[in-house]
Amino acid sequence: YNCSSLRSISLPAVTSIGGYAFYGCSSLSEIVLGDQLTSMVSNAYHSQLGNGGYAFYGCTSLTTIYLSAALSAIPTGTFYGCENLESVVIPDSVTSIGQYAFYGCAGLTEINIPSAVTTIGTGAFGACLGLETFNVYSGGYFVSDGVLYDIDMTELIKVPVSFEGEFTVPDTVTTIQAGAFAGSGVTKVTLPEDLKSIGTGLFDGCTELAEVVLPDTVTTIGDYAFRNTKISSINLPTGLTSIGESAFAGCTALESIFIPYSIL
Repeated sequence: YNCSSLRSISLPAVTSIGGYAFYGCSSLSEIVLGDQLTSMVSNAYHSQLGNGGYAFYGCTSLTTIYLSAALSAIPTGTFYGCENLESVVIPDSVTSIGQYAFYGCAGLTEINIPSAVTTIGTGAFGACLGLETFNVYSGGYFVSDGVLYDIDMTELIKVPVSFEGEFTVPDTVTTIQAGAFAGSGVTKVTLPEDLKSIGTGLFDGCTELAEVVLPDTVTTIGDYAFRNTKISSINLPTGLTSIGESAFAGCTALESIFIPYSIL
């Protein structure tokens, strides 16, 4: 934890890695894990706090890692902020990818979703600013025009950063994961009528985004939701109850915004 000078480590016989194990080890560029690794879980202390995971959070020098074929889950925030991680193979044994598992892994350009995966937590691939390709082998998810959805098309998980132009989210979608559009080249987005929440960093860094059509059903806007976009005007829904931190930070073109009484 926070061993900022640690550069390499070999753990061939380890069977489990606890929550926050290598958190903040910003110089760690090489780690050897053996085939005996079956779990990356929270330790007892973090289980009590309810915030396990984040084993490699902030390991900004890590570029590649081998994951054991015996691993069954990638927990919450495992590789959060590993901005130089370029290659990771998710084993066929994995059934769940936790929320924010790869959030901010800007170096990733391609990811495989194995056939056993039944759960992808919110923001799992959010703010992956280089991610362009999903290879999906799971029956629970599919790709349409490069966009990753759950099989029922009720949840939009990630739009590839290579997408450019206008995008209309399908009416079937009721949930959009955190950071789903982050860094993409969208210019206008129309959101569906049943959407209730604009998640954390949803449009963060969409520097060409000039217009978003918000439905009246939206009640919350997350942190950094519209940060560094080119929106010039926006009307917030009358039922809105909360706006997150720095939701419109860096919106230098923003000239007018309607804020309803419900938020005052």
